[in-house]
Amino acid sequence: MQDHEERARPIAFAGRDEMINAIQDAIDRMAEKLASGSARFEGSPGGTFVIHGPPGAGKTALVSEIAGRLNCPCMTYREVPDENDVQDLWNELATTLTGLPLDEIRGIRYRERYGAAGVNAIAKGEAGYKEGLSLDPIPIASCKQIRRLSDSPFRTPVLVCIDEIQNIEQGSAANDLVRDLHTQDVAPVLLVCAGLSNSKEHLHNIGISRLTLSRVMALGSLFPEEAQAAALNALRVIADKGVAHSEGVCDSLAKQLAIASDNWPRHLTCYLHGVCRALLGQERPSFGVLDEEDVLRRGHQLRQAYYEDRLVASGLPAGTLAIVYNRIKQGEMSCDSCAGVLINAIRSDASDQGTILRERFPSSDAVIHRALRSGVLTANEKNNCEIPIPSFAAFVLERAGSEQA
Repeated sequence: MQDHEERARPIAFAGRDEMINAIQDAIDRMAEKLASGSARFEGSPGGTFVIHGPPGAGKTALVSEIAGRLNCPCMTYREVPDENDVQDLWNELATTLTGLPLDEIRGIRYRERYGAAGVNAIAKGEAGYKEGLSLDPIPIASCKQIRRLSDSPFRTPVLVCIDEIQNIEQGSAANDLVRDLHTQDVAPVLLVCAGLSNSKEHLHNIGISRLTLSRVMALGSLFPEEAQAAALNALRVIADKGVAHSEGVCDSLAKQLAIASDNWPRHLTCYLHGVCRALLGQERPSFGVLDEEDVLRRGHQLRQAYYEDRLVASGLPAGTLAIVYNRIKQGEMSCDSCAGVLINAIRSDASDQGTILRERFPSSDAVIHRALRSGVLTANEKNNCEIPIPSFAAFVLERAGSEQA
């Protein structure tokens, strides 16, 4: 629990097979084209995958799993790369695709020069020398430039995964990178972008407007059997650290954890941490003597702390957010309508808190952007706002009632 970073590849993974298989199929088709022996790769532009969902849906875990499971080179970025990282990415792509050394790609050449003394003199070291000729490197900034580096066929498909894609900025080096990888058809490079539910909007703003619908994937809850499988796999990993156990006990505990988590990935993590903390209190750790009520209580506390974090990140009082939640429960609401309800509630608040909120959110765009970014609201394919987690709505409404009281 202490050594495993939250953004590392999950210790146990289950579900999302349809998404992973779709990406693997796309890579396999690229590999088949390379195996055909054609010197020039002919791809299909616009094949980018977009994985989106609210915080806690498991986007980062899925990206890590994809990178670890697929049988091809994968370049993974936990956040949108900056200008230096983008140039490094282009260089690594070039070396991976062509097999050329980076020095050669950068334009560094060496050539032999011989003096008039002849071969014997060269052998004695009396004449002949190497001269390094450094040319100003031409930065690689497109797949077409990589294609021009070599006439040989490309060596392998490459997967590029970028997380937190909703943070990409218009006009940045990352903007140019993503647009080129999305539109090019000369190199076997597949782009996978992951981010919040407003990621499609951000990609549209930077010029990525034609996305294949079947490759835009929304993450939500796991299926019950997937949540239980993930919990069971994690318990087995924990057991391997020296915890006494039996398969029957693990199966029963995994089922309880899955039910308690409402099949939501982030919740499941909370309850698994609850298991670890309860085990640390035992002299000889054993699943068989765990106090299951204590485990669930610890997990619930961590889950509530996660909810608190989301609410704080939104910058909105529970009472203001509750107004929108109650409206959403009555029927569909577009993101623009939700933004209007939120800004009107803020502008009509005559308290000191209202003054602070008006400074924090000067426009409806600002308030809906913050709500989506923090994950207290999520946008569906119709651009309607939804409550990402039903139990989070219960938390917000209860908190709003307490604030009012």
